[in-house]
Amino acid sequence: MTKKVLVVTSLTAIFVASMIMVPAFAGGHLTFDEVEVEGRSLEIEVTADIPQDGSAGAFGYGAFGTKAILAIATHGGVGPDSESQTGAADPVLHTHAVTAKTVTPCPSGLAIASASFEEVGDLEVDGNEIEVENISKKKIGKLTGTIVSFTLTLVGGDICINVVDSATSD
Repeated sequence: MTKKVLVVTSLTAIFVASMIMVPAFAGGHLTFDEVEVEGRSLEIEVTADIPQDGSAGAFGYGAFGTKAILAIATHGGVGPDSESQTGAADPVLHTHAVTAKTVTPCPSGLAIASASFEEVGDLEVDGNEIEVENISKKKIGKLTGTIVSFTLTLVGGDICINVVDSATSD
């Protein structure tokens, strides 16, 4: 199976799961207020300030691309797995190019298959807003406009993706 087919299959599985899952939070940093994709830029606004101190655990936002998922995530206690993290306990939000896989141990059936160490865009976080510019077209492909928020949990050897909310850019 080609890499492109695997990415498309993974993206489809995440999108389907996001449509059928009941959001775990009625409001907050994982509930979308507005999303916008324009070229190689992404803007996300959520309904509450985005925790950047590790107090909210492992969570993030994923923007579907034609080659991979642009993940904006924090997961203090794991890493460093990106250029921005200074150590394992550093809960800084950072970006990855991610692919997903389907696995039965995860409640959602979805897990991280691969994640880049290199960041794939210029990330800024301000209160309840995220902006990522200069997103790597080579790594992510063209952004499709579908965005999800998620939590991450470890089950066995898999990092499970638990979709909380989804939105589509106009």
